[in-house]
Amino acid sequence: MTIPITKAPPSAGFVAGIRLATGVHQANASTVANLLAFHSPPRLVHETDESIREGMRSFAASMHLGPHDDEPPYIGHRIQIRRGMPWLDYGDDEYRLRVPAERSWLDVAANG
Repeated sequence: MTIPITKAPPSAGFVAGIRLATGVHQANASTVANLLAFHSPPRLVHETDESIREGMRSFAASMHLGPHDDEPPYIGHRIQIRRGMPWLDYGDDEYRLRVPAERSWLDVAANG
């Protein structure tokens, strides 16, 4: 058996530029809380399109996400709800990313 190599998550400074968007998808017999992560365009002196692209690859790898054109993976185990607010565990030992979400998204995420 091979154990996947976990790439170190990006720095907290990089993650501060990540934006999250939520949505609820209702299909025939299921309801899914969707989460989209993207980074704001380069705005600091040290940021470039390539550095952001590499940071997002690191972010995806630390969460074991796949290519954008594959079926989205289940990441429910990475959503933690504390005091009614959802947080995303992106693989850092110290930091979490706050998920800005409507109550309807939170209800679906909390119920799996």
